[in-house]
Amino acid sequence: MVKKLRSLDQYQEIPILAMITNIFVVERESLLKAGFDDLLIKPLQEIALVETIGSYSLDTILNKTKYINCLTEFEESHEFTDLRRFCMDKE
Repeated sequence: MVKKLRSLDQYQEIPILAMITNIFVVERESLLKAGFDDLLIKPLQEIALVETIGSYSLDTILNKTKYINCLTEFEESHEFTDLRRFCMDKE
């Protein structure tokens, strides 16, 4: 599932976290190789949750969200053929 998401341009840079129970080192490595950016282990500890999510730059997340919104509008529009120009005109 993660590899399928990562194959789409709009999801290549967005952080994807796995939430799992009882993780072993080998499993952690396989999850990271599968395309997850990080993982959270249940039961969740509040500090671990805040630190993990906080480790991703808010600016990066906001920029990716802005890109996804622009991409959605672009796909719905038939006036433009250049995605970069379309998004720049939106700013």
